[in-house]
Amino acid sequence: MNISFFRFVRSGFNGERSVFSYLVYASGELILIALGILLALQVDNWNQSRLDRTREQVLLAEIHDEFLFNKSELIHTIGIFSKVRENCANLVQLISEKPATFDETLLSSYLMGITSAGTADLSKATVDTLKNTSSFQIIRNDELRSTLILWESLLSDYKEREKRAEDFAIERLTPFLSKRIPLPYHLGISDPRVDKAFIEDIEFENLIRGRGRLISTFLNMAEGDNPKLMETIERIIALSGN
Repeated sequence: MNISFFRFVRSGFNGERSVFSYLVYASGELILIALGILLALQVDNWNQSRLDRTREQVLLAEIHDEFLFNKSELIHTIGIFSKVRENCANLVQLISEKPATFDETLLSSYLMGITSAGTADLSKATVDTLKNTSSFQIIRNDELRSTLILWESLLSDYKEREKRAEDFAIERLTPFLSKRIPLPYHLGISDPRVDKAFIEDIEFENLIRGRGRLISTFLNMAEGDNPKLMETIERIIALSGN
């Protein structure tokens, strides 16, 4: 309806004051107001959708970069602790063979190897940001959203296992060795004050086995459990890279 029509209807009011004409006029006004409101809402929704899509692209880039870093960090940590676990197994094997004399070079290498430390600096910063800003709904990919939530749970479990292994080394293994060998171990083992009889001590063997077992618990989560930590990282990288 155009403006001239409403003017015509309004002029009719001055003459006949028709109830019908008034209702037509009022209905037209309401329709115009409703259309204006709907148009404004549509424009607002379009603008919000455009902003959300821009924000989504920024978030996806941040997630992608973060989990590329997580993958690199986890690979590095797996390498370190796989070697520690190997040294634990080698040392237990050496002890079980009960040689008449121990090869000091080999022994010092194993002792240095079982005390190597380092934790994976894995991040969930983007997950925290999404939670704190209530922005999860901006990410349209349902699988990516659910995998990010899974990642938070997996990371918490992994960190707990990793900390347990490192606390064992710091609180039990290192104090045992520090009472018997001066640092650094690769030089201290040849110190004349060192009584190598401790190597055949049952307590020492149990400490080595415990160290290896605890390392296996979080390495198994990184590489062997279902869902695997590494597979989860790789899936997030794939989903956020599109």
